[in-house]
Amino acid sequence: VCPDSGPMHIAAAVGTPVVGIYGLKEDFPKRWAPYQCPHRIIRLDNIPCDLKCVKADCPRFKCYEAIPDEMVVKAAEELLSTIGNTNFPS
Repeated sequence: VCPDSGPMHIAAAVGTPVVGIYGLKEDFPKRWAPYQCPHRIIRLDNIPCDLKCVKADCPRFKCYEAIPDEMVVKAAEELLSTIGNTNFPS
């Protein structure tokens, strides 16, 4: 579970299931989604940020803070259930 970043793509490259969080307006999950691995994408329909910043210089990351924790947990649980690995503690 991580934002659209290098670690997410490294995990995908070695086949690790990924929950990718795309919070910024400049994130494009259709273009930069994890490739050839089980994954789920987290993205709000209406990104609540009025700033015109990019990831490298965003001062607040309000867009990531707006994503409900439950949305991320649900995506992770759904992904785990599809790959058949339920040996994780709850």
